[in-house]
Amino acid sequence: MVQSRRCSLKSIKKDQASHAGLWLDKYLPYQITKGEKVREEQTPYAILVSEVAKVEIPEDYEAFYQRWKKDLQDYQMVFHSGSEVHTFGAVCRKATVQGRMAVGLGDEGVLETSVTLHRTYGVPYIPGSALKGLAASYVRQRMADPQWGSWEDENQRKKKWVPGAAYQIMFGDTGNAGYLTFFDALYVPDTACNNQPLQPDVMTVHHPDYYGDKESPPADWDSPVPVPFLSAVGTYLIAIAGPEPFVNMAFRVLVHALAEVGVGAKTSSGYGRMVLEEGQDSADKQTMAEQATIMKESEPVDFHQKAVDTVRPWLGNRIQMRLDREVANKGYVVRPKPGIKLDILGFIPLE
Repeated sequence: MVQSRRCSLKSIKKDQASHAGLWLDKYLPYQITKGEKVREEQTPYAILVSEVAKVEIPEDYEAFYQRWKKDLQDYQMVFHSGSEVHTFGAVCRKATVQGRMAVGLGDEGVLETSVTLHRTYGVPYIPGSALKGLAASYVRQRMADPQWGSWEDENQRKKKWVPGAAYQIMFGDTGNAGYLTFFDALYVPDTACNNQPLQPDVMTVHHPDYYGDKESPPADWDSPVPVPFLSAVGTYLIAIAGPEPFVNMAFRVLVHALAEVGVGAKTSSGYGRMVLEEGQDSADKQTMAEQATIMKESEPVDFHQKAVDTVRPWLGNRIQMRLDREVANKGYVVRPKPGIKLDILGFIPLE
């Protein structure tokens, strides 16, 4: 074996570790040289995975989680609709892993595998982008309502997803952001056995030569290669912010997506399945088609076109304006004088 840890760090024991991510990235003791034979449970990679799984959660993570939860409860998203301003908070629900979960398995790391850990506390979490991607993928693959969209033939061999109004409102597209914000789902303290959300796991490549060069056929005498990795357990706090009908719809989709498909890697092997707690909103009792209709009726307004349509009948007329307010170092906002039935503001720059 070849030593891979710095000599100045050799004396540090795993009991002194307080950050699982740091120990995983920096404290691999040795690496196996090519051709060296080592028993499965004695490989430095298996030992490192076992050590990382036993690293205790930092004492101040509980306080951080409570602050995060309170911030979500106090969160306000501002939404402008013409002259009206609406604010929406974040809705939180807990989801519990059924078995194991592997998020970030293919990320860069010192091992062949990796895991998504919080940068500050070294605790597993589910990125908001993973939850949004899961919900959007579930809609594309399993939702048949035309409000969501449809698959159309781009050519003889390829189909193209054409999003509908409900899909664009919730998830956005290449030109516009969606109405919803998916937050990272943090681990809920004390919901895993012994408060250890990371667990050692292993996947086994039974025919490495076949998978490697494709020239050697798989055979019964091939030597399996165990690959140790870290998986996660426990309960996680999922939070979504946005207009209430859209948030309810997103949770409705996630209930099915997390239970049927799963989040993260190795979902075909049963990883990533979660049970999302039920909400108290009435929208959960509606059908998907009914909620998609709500989405369609709430389709975003093109405010630029609305302004054009409002002004068009007044073109060519002289309109008396009055000062509404001053914008420091930029100009003045003006509005029509009382009695003029034109509900629109104007702007006069200083130049």
